[in-house]
Amino acid sequence: MTDNIIHLPLRHNVRLGERRQTLAEQLRATARLPKSDRPIMALNLGKMAARFNGGNPIDALKSIFEIAWPGDSTKWAKRKRLVRMPGEEMGDPEDYGSYEASGAPYLLLAHAIARLSLPSEKAENLSAEEERRVAELLWGTSLRPGASLVDETTVDARNLMVQLGSTVAAQMTETGIQKLWETLQDSPFRKINVEFAIENRNFGEDLIPIKGADGEVLNFHNAQEFGELYGLHIEWSRPKIFIGWLLRKFDVDLLLPPEAIGLHADQDENPDDPELKKLEAWADEWADVGPDGKKDTLPSHSYDDDLGHGWAKAQFDVAYRVYVRADPDGMGGIKIDIFFEDGAGDGNGAVMIPYSQIIHSKNTGNIENYLETIYDSSTRTYCDDGVFSGYFKHYVPEELEGDLIFWVRDYYTGEISNLSNRIRPGKLLGLVSFPDGYDTPNPPKEITLSEMADGEAAGILVGTTEMHFVSVLHEVAGAPVPCRANSLAASLLRNSICEDEECRLSYRLRENAHKISEEGLEFFNGVIDLYRRSIK
Repeated sequence: MTDNIIHLPLRHNVRLGERRQTLAEQLRATARLPKSDRPIMALNLGKMAARFNGGNPIDALKSIFEIAWPGDSTKWAKRKRLVRMPGEEMGDPEDYGSYEASGAPYLLLAHAIARLSLPSEKAENLSAEEERRVAELLWGTSLRPGASLVDETTVDARNLMVQLGSTVAAQMTETGIQKLWETLQDSPFRKINVEFAIENRNFGEDLIPIKGADGEVLNFHNAQEFGELYGLHIEWSRPKIFIGWLLRKFDVDLLLPPEAIGLHADQDENPDDPELKKLEAWADEWADVGPDGKKDTLPSHSYDDDLGHGWAKAQFDVAYRVYVRADPDGMGGIKIDIFFEDGAGDGNGAVMIPYSQIIHSKNTGNIENYLETIYDSSTRTYCDDGVFSGYFKHYVPEELEGDLIFWVRDYYTGEISNLSNRIRPGKLLGLVSFPDGYDTPNPPKEITLSEMADGEAAGILVGTTEMHFVSVLHEVAGAPVPCRANSLAASLLRNSICEDEECRLSYRLRENAHKISEEGLEFFNGVIDLYRRSIK
């Protein structure tokens, strides 16, 4: 190594070559939270709990406490030290005893809420849900600042979202979707390709198909019990419409390896691959010895053009698919939810795009095509579970065409370097470390339109400087809106005043519900007729 390499100082008390603590780890280790954070966290927990049971949120909260502290009623007796429900007096954080000081009990409740949300999910899905709940718990605190004037200045726009959600839900009751949901509660059946199932003997040769009024086979069956997979197998009964992409901008730390390392995403699966070994050897060669005498996992030097590797500051947009979906509200009614999917579709990956490329695509009017190409690509950005655990390996999508634009900034001078030549389709660009407050770029939690959004949900709906929405909906382009023009709420509002009713989201969702319920109920009625005819 040369002597003139600049090594980065401690950042957030952790060297860049070391793994930073997750939000959960920071919270667990905090013996005395700042007094201003405590009421924020208590109210955030109350809001999360209230969403489980709008009619009786205290019952939901009791269930959460029981999960966190099974058989221990002492915590519930003093529950206001940890949780304040919406509308309850907040108390004085300066008053000793008003709020719990240590972070661990708040963390236990956030994890309990995750387990209540996903009671039978796989461990990796539960871990992602726990991470999202912890991030939601800390929204607006010193650990995760972000609750800005969004909550105070966008009341009108958010009220319109509540009105829109309630109106669309009411229109859905005109369909047979609720009847179908009631049927599936007691007699669940799933969508399958019946012809394929018969040919491949998935159910045996004696599978009896049910035909519709037109004589065509209805592709449903319930020859197997679903058990814990019930929710997955009836997902087809939830009407949903794809409406666009949410883009969230992140300022990240990016470790660029030497260009000679041409690791491909497929090679990453093989721990003995020569290119992966080259990456690991380079990282080990340049890693420093930390203050504790142990060698860091990664180098800590800043990027230098002559050197060709090192840490730099970069901006990326993480893209999520956005859907509007109709769901049961748990009280016999319908709610309209907005939910988000990551690029990998499994909660472990993300679609990341250089922010400079996003700006270029917008200016050229090619942003929708670009995002569609990104999502059709087979390469993704995944959290590493090997040598570089805790960091994301960012692979450039393989199927992109044309030149891509990529800029980085120097840590000390802020000087911008054009590294577009480092964009090689299918190859590793670098290792990504996300900023404090975002352990991983997991998709946002779903938003129920008929509930008043606040905190992070409000920012997602009405837009912030870090988040914007790329819509595929038909819109009245020139219509003014009471929020950011490139926000999710703006798109929904402009769509709601389209003259052609068939272009409106409300119409499309209603028609989708009609189709789903008619097909599903026709199958169920066909099953009844099968046995009725036999009995006669």
